[in-house]
Amino acid sequence: MKILRNLIVLFTLLISPLAWADVGFKIVTKDGYVAFSAGKEWPVVSMQSQMPVTVSAFQIPNLADKGAPHSTNLVFMFYEHGSQKAAKLLKSIGKQFGTEKPSREHYGKWEVFRQLAVQGEATYVVLDAKRELTKVSASVRLGWPRLNGNADNYDAEMEKLFQSALNSVTEQVGEYHPESGDTVQRPSQ
Repeated sequence: MKILRNLIVLFTLLISPLAWADVGFKIVTKDGYVAFSAGKEWPVVSMQSQMPVTVSAFQIPNLADKGAPHSTNLVFMFYEHGSQKAAKLLKSIGKQFGTEKPSREHYGKWEVFRQLAVQGEATYVVLDAKRELTKVSASVRLGWPRLNGNADNYDAEMEKLFQSALNSVTEQVGEYHPESGDTVQRPSQ
């Protein structure tokens, strides 16, 4: 299973009650796989699928940011246990971006850091969460700008989206066996 150790990204269509969770992603690790969900209409900003640290970043469509230099982004990262690089990056989750220290809270098994940060002329709400899984660690970041054109309930919708993203993260330990409907995408060399 040497090919699996080089990491395979799997895209699986999911049937989900979450309106945004149209596509399931599985990242195969040396000890199984981790999975998460994203909206099928979300542009992929970055997809780095090889351990020791994987990054899957998406832009969340928002009419208010059309033509603006600001956008709402959701990032899933997975960190291989035992890697010094991964450990260093994981420690940076929750670091302070703005003038005030991030607040800390918990959502299930996730440690969540909440803060405001200024980028250019926009103030962003930044939510970072991290947790230990059995064979890897995981983090999720959602950042959105507070724009004049945002819907009145945009902050509340982003909070719901963040919780749904956290709920979508799962891990399967053991040898990976493709399921019916899985489409395998190998990273380019």
